[in-house]
Amino acid sequence: MYGSSRLGIVYPPKDHVIYDTQFGNSWELPIEQMNVGLKRYEISNHLGNVLATITDRPVGVDSITTNESVEYFEPSLASASDYYPFGMLMPSRNIKSQVYPSGFNGKENDNEIKGVGNSLDFGARMYDSRLGRWMSVDPKFKSFSWQSPYCSFDNNPIIFIDPTGGSGVAYITDQKNKDGKLIIKVVSNVYIYGAGATDGNAKTMQGNAMAQYNNNGNYFSATVDGVEYEVQFDIKVQVIDAKDVENKLLPGGYETLNAENNFYEMVDNPKSINNSGVTLSGEDKEGSRGGSTGFIKTSEAGTSTLSHELNHGYGGTNKDLPDGDETKLFENDIAVQDKNSTNPSSRKVTQGNIDAIFKNVDFKGGKTANVGNPRPQLYDNTTGKSKSVSPK
Repeated sequence: MYGSSRLGIVYPPKDHVIYDTQFGNSWELPIEQMNVGLKRYEISNHLGNVLATITDRPVGVDSITTNESVEYFEPSLASASDYYPFGMLMPSRNIKSQVYPSGFNGKENDNEIKGVGNSLDFGARMYDSRLGRWMSVDPKFKSFSWQSPYCSFDNNPIIFIDPTGGSGVAYITDQKNKDGKLIIKVVSNVYIYGAGATDGNAKTMQGNAMAQYNNNGNYFSATVDGVEYEVQFDIKVQVIDAKDVENKLLPGGYETLNAENNFYEMVDNPKSINNSGVTLSGEDKEGSRGGSTGFIKTSEAGTSTLSHELNHGYGGTNKDLPDGDETKLFENDIAVQDKNSTNPSSRKVTQGNIDAIFKNVDFKGGKTANVGNPRPQLYDNTTGKSKSVSPK
């Protein structure tokens, strides 16, 4: 059974019970009959974990023993499961978990070899919930050199899910947070290359950007088509060889440009000496803002510069005041250039930045959308300008 997401399953009509739909009324009255007890409805949390299933057969409760009538109905519980963070079933805290095929992350259990709930099929790979690890390597492990190819959910299963066991995508999910608000995931792959592109810098930049855009776990929100969502960013920074950049940026025709992929050259001495970073973006008008390439000064790897450049990449614009204006600068806003802030290290992502970004995001009635616009160009430090990239 499917609605906006999977609702549950329907079992074939075998050994079921035919109930009176009037539940407790006299059999002398007109009766309609229907098959009930064949459906299992899922009750899931924001990660898609199936916590319980109930049937479509309500249980009548006669709370007043003398009147022999039903006062109210209760659901009929078919199964219940509690999980440790990485998906292992908690002993003595699950009921008939083996009777329902789906469990952790909503994935299908393979109970025949390793026992109930210990092995799950994510599509691309099998997962062992006791180990919190995949049973085979990530098919795209070369893109994540700093991380074990057996690592699951970025080692943070409370925040992240893995739709298939492969690499993530940007999407509106059907999951909800603890307050019942639906979640949008924005996934960005940041490829760094050049003299200052090291695994250490990649790890530092990723940690800073994730903390900024996820507001240290106090997530921002965005409204799409009248619905308010919690916004969770999954930003991965990884090293790529400079000779592979053009093929990764534009693997085929221009239609193969991917808004998830961003490319920044790590430059020790940028041609543009007044900038700690640059994103090559489009004209300052709605629909053409944002970019996916540029440079970052190597010495800025431990600062908020990547978060500032990602804001440009997502379509955000600078909030700097005109030159010579002595009024208040937006010092704490990530959209301010560091050279115009009296305290660049204090810059941070705000709800206002997220609002401005999503103002230009159009899902067109679907569940995926570009956040910013990818462009077939790269930064050229010999000229301090952009250079075009053409399909091979």
